[in-house]
Amino acid sequence: MNTVAYRAKWIATAITEPFENGLLLVRNGVVERCEPFVRSIAIEADRLIDLGDCVIMPKPINAHTHLDLSDFTTPFGRGLTLPEWIPQVVAARKKNDSDDSSKSSKNAKLPIIPPLLRGVMETEVAQTCAVADCTQSEADAVTLQQSNLGGWTMRELIAPDRSRFDAVIQQATDFLSSELACSPSLSFPSTHRCPMRRGLAPHATYTVPQLFLEKLMSVATRSPMLLAMHLAESPLEEEFLKNQTGPFRQLLESLGISDFSGFAQNTHFIDLLGVLSRAWRVLVIHGNFLTEVDLAFLSEHREQMAVVHCPQSFSHFGYTGPLVSRLRRAGVRVVLGTEGRGSAASLDLWDEMRTLLHRESSLSFAEVLRMATYDAAVAMGVETYCGAILPGRAIETIMVRNFANNQSGPLVPKASEIESY
Repeated sequence: MNTVAYRAKWIATAITEPFENGLLLVRNGVVERCEPFVRSIAIEADRLIDLGDCVIMPKPINAHTHLDLSDFTTPFGRGLTLPEWIPQVVAARKKNDSDDSSKSSKNAKLPIIPPLLRGVMETEVAQTCAVADCTQSEADAVTLQQSNLGGWTMRELIAPDRSRFDAVIQQATDFLSSELACSPSLSFPSTHRCPMRRGLAPHATYTVPQLFLEKLMSVATRSPMLLAMHLAESPLEEEFLKNQTGPFRQLLESLGISDFSGFAQNTHFIDLLGVLSRAWRVLVIHGNFLTEVDLAFLSEHREQMAVVHCPQSFSHFGYTGPLVSRLRRAGVRVVLGTEGRGSAASLDLWDEMRTLLHRESSLSFAEVLRMATYDAAVAMGVETYCGAILPGRAIETIMVRNFANNQSGPLVPKASEIESY
């Protein structure tokens, strides 16, 4: 038997209050006990490792990201509205693709790392154990399923005009029925590793009409899967939903869209939420401008629906205020994501946690940690694999952070102070 007892200044399980002088007993790579330190239990182990001034906690879960945007080194377009920012993303992506092609031709022996793979590498370095990624292609999905990350690769679906409905529905069907998505090898029963499964991401209120969502449900409800949709990210979405006018219409027209007949007049966020709620699990991305009626609906459906807050992106677009506190007071499950490199400086969940703690001082570290771990796991349906320190969990889902030199408080570790088992 290979039994190791770890002693730490703090243990934060994500489902209880953090406690001092903790003991983590691990047998053959699986957690057996997690409790305040008792020497009589510790000496039963083959080894006792005192980790000193550190905190043992679950690895975080990124409930929303666009890893394919990881070719951007820094955020851009700060201060722009969302309809102004999106064309800059498109232009920057084209420029980066052109630059990479030029570099590749000049340096044939130096391979160019694809953006999504860069994002995977950065996410793994940040000790994230699972993600919900809005994926652009089958190739990207395969890359994610071959990585060390668990969670969901969700095909992003865009169908603003009726003529594209059937083709995009078929795209979703093909993505889900891929042989790789159904491979028995993805269950990882022997290592307790979280699998990377496939879901769907109907893009946003201005690119996915309610009529299309209704059709998509015939595919999305055939088996348990995760759905994610950008909703109420910008205050300008409401005008487009009601009248199909304003900056979002101008944006779509600039991209060649001329048929808006698929969008119904006087649509509201609650209408879209009602359709989405038929799915097994739903992530409402951002939800910055949801109404009280919307929040009441999400509270009633909190076991299957959650709002993903992305603190760095929220600040990038100039939004302020205690949004997360408002959502939580309404009874909404809130989890955390990083969005993407176009509006966030990193893909590290701990940067998101610090940004949120700085902006909403009424929140405790334990509350924010739970959002980034256990609540995210429940929202994504992967709570049996990760998200908390519990007996039966694999040690690979747990991490250690040293805070001995951290002046901001014992349970707010620095991003650079990461040590994994």
